[in-house]
Amino acid sequence: MEGDNAAVSVERVCEHVWLIDTEALGYKGTVAAYLIVGSRSVLLVDSGYPQATDILVGVLSDFGDMDLILFPTHVHLDHCGSMGALAREFPRAKIIAHRRAAKHLVDPSRLVESVRRIYGSGFLEEVGLPEPVPEGMVSSFEEEIEMDLGGVQVKGIYTPGHAPHHASLFVEPDKAIISGDAVSNRIPAAGRIPIPATPPPSFDLEEAIRSLKKLESLRAKRILLAHFGLLDLWEGYFMEEELELRRWIEEVWRTYREEGDEGEALARVVRRIAGRIGIEELPSTLIGTVYVSFAGALDYLRRTHEAASGALDGRG
Repeated sequence: MEGDNAAVSVERVCEHVWLIDTEALGYKGTVAAYLIVGSRSVLLVDSGYPQATDILVGVLSDFGDMDLILFPTHVHLDHCGSMGALAREFPRAKIIAHRRAAKHLVDPSRLVESVRRIYGSGFLEEVGLPEPVPEGMVSSFEEEIEMDLGGVQVKGIYTPGHAPHHASLFVEPDKAIISGDAVSNRIPAAGRIPIPATPPPSFDLEEAIRSLKKLESLRAKRILLAHFGLLDLWEGYFMEEELELRRWIEEVWRTYREEGDEGEALARVVRRIAGRIGIEELPSTLIGTVYVSFAGALDYLRRTHEAASGALDGRG
């Protein structure tokens, strides 16, 4: 499969797993989907923005005689945007998602409204609108689900925090976690420095940390990042991820309180990250990533601050 289509970046990253670059917004190396190949079935993890449909159809068409499973890690548009279109192209496929994600695949109206509120209507025009998935194609799970693709055992695991409908996968023979957004972004254009993924409207720090501990218990050797690519794990990786998350939340709150203005605080954080990378200005795609994580962290802090204030004055 690797190199079959020079226009599409497909790379074998483990014995049973291939990375597909969905070329989000026309940029390579930012949003990955992963294809797990067994002897009987293939499983596509995530599907990029709606604009990624043609890329994914081209790759999946090579496996026309095998059962196809589609597994969105969560229902954010850069991870599930093409699911409805793929369901239309491959009507015999089976879609497996966490229970809290499944309803938004069938009716993506709340997803679309959330994207429009955060990014604006122009962004939706650029990346495309998600199509609804036929309800009969979707199966859901709660905490875990095990799948045998034919000699390749895969486990789906509920990992909320980034979002309440988030799940990750463990490819057992490869000792590989496909993490979705349960861990930090490490984008090549940013020198692969960790940028926590803490988006609005539902990021939850404590849930995210509990999910990190779930993933650590798998004793994986490698992690496959949606943003972006293969990362060989080292001792202490998950502890570093927890510390990075806590540091990020503290940095956002401290900077916001010092500046007193959300826009000024974001600009200061962007400058700090550029300094860590060693460049003067962040590329526009990275500024968008930082903006979303900054906005979600600040939203989380406001929610938790209000809850704590309510408990203290008797309203909680």
